[in-house]
Amino acid sequence: MVMYFFHKPSRLLVDIERARFPARYPSKSSTCDLGYGPTSYLVQRSLRVKKAEERILALASTGGSRRIKPEVALILRHATHMDAEELMNLYNSYVRGTVQCLDTKPIAVDDMFQRVDESRKEELPFIVAIDVQRQESGRKMLEYIRLTKFLDGQPSVSGTARLEIMIWHSNRGQNVGRCLMDAMMTLADPRYSPKGGYYFMPPPNDMDDISFSSSISCRPLSYLVMLMNHSDPEASRFRRIRDWLSREHTFSQKGDLPSVAEKMGQPVNIAILVRRIRL
Repeated sequence: MVMYFFHKPSRLLVDIERARFPARYPSKSSTCDLGYGPTSYLVQRSLRVKKAEERILALASTGGSRRIKPEVALILRHATHMDAEELMNLYNSYVRGTVQCLDTKPIAVDDMFQRVDESRKEELPFIVAIDVQRQESGRKMLEYIRLTKFLDGQPSVSGTARLEIMIWHSNRGQNVGRCLMDAMMTLADPRYSPKGGYYFMPPPNDMDDISFSSSISCRPLSYLVMLMNHSDPEASRFRRIRDWLSREHTFSQKGDLPSVAEKMGQPVNIAILVRRIRL
């Protein structure tokens, strides 16, 4: 049987995938499969990478009057191992000082390395926002957004991902979060119409850079889930963010778990927001 492929998978992508996950690709000389094995997966992922690159490049010219206007000079890009320390510091600031993150123990740099690698393994994007004016001094990262496995990645919910977004509290109100949400929706939802208004750095194509980068593309998803933790004194801020997510990104609240957690001596509520992706 002769098999025809309309798009050849990137050699870099093939080699990286084989090197990182040898059990998934038993033999580099494997023959073409019938659409259910490793070759088919690589072809499909390569196509998604190509489409993601096209949508990223188009962000610079989209939006028109709808364009987002961040109040700082921003660069968005895929997270890499080089960002691990700053990502750790940002995450730990939430661990130590907020109820939005229910973790109580700070994480280490190695934990962030693993999260970047997990992004690439699961094909779930991990995007950071960089303040151009701060690149030469001190803290330059403003915020990050990422998709992660839902319910530990059980096969029955493989079409659902959890969305996590974090911003330094001192940098709120500058539309950085809006830019990151727009970029994530651009990658996660093929039918989403981006607003743009910011620069998204093209993904790396050097093998060494790719092997330390988060996923360029997003695997096909049907649902995005956000778990919004908040205390009673933060109720008005929670409602404001929830209503914005509903208005701008069609999230809807599907559940409310009042006082199911406790942190920093106060009860914590968890709201469950869901967005459907129609492929």
